[in-house]
This record gives sequence, structure tokens and C-alpha cells, in this order.
Amino acid sequence: MIEKALLSNVQWNIKQNMIEIGKPLLLDCEIPHNFQPNKSRQWTRGEDNQLLCFDNVAINRNKYNGRIHSPTEYLLTILNITEDDLLCVYSCRVGFAFKQKQIEVNDSNLLHKPETIDIKYEMLNGNYSLRLDFSQVFPKPLCRVKLNDKYMNLTIVHAKQPRVLFRVIYELESKEALHSCGKTVDIECNIGRQKFNISEKHDLDCKTLDETNSSIPYLAIKVSVPIVVIVILVMVYLIYTKQQKSRRKDNGNQYIQAKKESHADENANRVQQAA
Repeated sequence: MIEKALLSNVQWNIKQNMIEIGKPLLLDCEIPHNFQPNKSRQWTRGEDNQLLCFDNVAINRNKYNGRIHSPTEYLLTILNITEDDLLCVYSCRVGFAFKQKQIEVNDSNLLHKPETIDIKYEMLNGNYSLRLDFSQVFPKPLCRVKLNDKYMNLTIVHAKQPRVLFRVIYELESKEALHSCGKTVDIECNIGRQKFNISEKHDLDCKTLDETNSSIPYLAIKVSVPIVVIVILVMVYLIYTKQQKSRRKDNGNQYIQAKKESHADENANRVQQAA
């Protein structure tokens, strides 16, 4: 945090506990009692000390309001605080004394819900896959999927802070569906101390792992029955083929035996005739 001071008994601080982008922010400059009340007061911005207010007169009334609240208190209201405003240094000047510093931003005093939320819920490589993409958010949210009484945390896979606000991407993969049948995907996020809910519509089925497992025996039966039938047909064919070969072999043997007997009879007849 940038901070400079001359006669540092002049101090300024943020008046309210929370900074909300898009809303007014009040800076309070405290002036010691021993300062002469007729000394000029100024609020300036940036290292080049751009003048914002001189005593009770604001240079840009659409953006700032300066007010001498008492001899020891000089206020500056930034009417519509932006991310750019949070990156600048501000200086309260009383005569030649001043206090210059940047607005301190942390997880406890700045809250900004995401300006855009991109959600993708799909089947990916046989798993249910959920991806959240938040832009312009502070602080980084903590998110989880709520399914009945069960919670599943989303993992941050990318976080980038170009200036003050974050872009954060979350992912979650599961073999089980992340939604109940006929219902949306329900996501709960915590941003600082605030909670917000997201419900995402989709066109995916709702099979759980148990339902998938319960369908395995049916699938096994469905697949095995044709296999068994094929095996039986093959066995019947082999048996039939073997029987056919055996019959042909028997018929051949009978034919040879008949031939032999016929030749024997012929020879016997010839012998009798010769006698």
C-alpha cells in the first residue's frame, strides 16, 4: 500500500466497514485540534495530485463531494466507487500538511459479486463434469454443489487478478449425477460473509452410481443370453457334424464289407462250377 505523509498527525481512513463497487464510499480526514481553522483543505488523487475538492467545492460534482464537517474533520465522498478508484492514492491536505495513501482492500472490507457467470454442465469421458467461470469478483468465492443432503466442493483450477477483481474458474467431475432427477444443478457460493445460490438447467439424465451398478446384472444377462445361444448352436452344429462323419464312416465300412462278401460269394460259385 502506498502511503506518504508530511506532519503525519493528519490522517484519513475509510468511514464505512464495507466497500461496494458501484456505491458511495466515504473517506474521513482527521485534523488535529491545534490546526488553525482558516487553513485551506483539499482532497487530491494520484501521484500528480489531481484536485478533487477544495474546502466544500468539488471539481466534479457528479463523482465527488467534499465537506468540512467540523474544524477537525474533512470528508470526501466518492459517489460511485469503481475498480479504477481502488487503484489510486488519495491525499487529504490541510495547509502544507497532508496524508497520502491508497484505499486498503482486503477480503474483509470489499465485496463484489461476479458480473458474469458462465456455467457448463455436461458428460465428459463418462463422468458428469461441471465448470464455473466467474469474472469480476472479489474475494474469491468458495463454491459447492448441493445434492440432497450431500455437498461436493468445487476446485479452483484457475485464478487471475489483473487489477483488484478476480477471474476464477472452478471444476468438479463425478461418476454420479450432480443433480436429482428432473431438477436443476444447485450450487452454493460464499463470497466473503455473503451467500448466493445458483440453479443451472440442463438436459442430462439423472442416473446415480447405485442406479448404474444396479443395471449391471441386467446388462450382463442381456449380453450373456445371446452368447449362450450362440455357444449352444455351435455345439449342436459340432455334434451334428461329428454324427454325420460317423455315419458316413459306418456306411463306408458296411459298403466295403458287402463288397468283400460279394466277392467271396462269387469265388465260391466259380469253384463249385469248376468242380
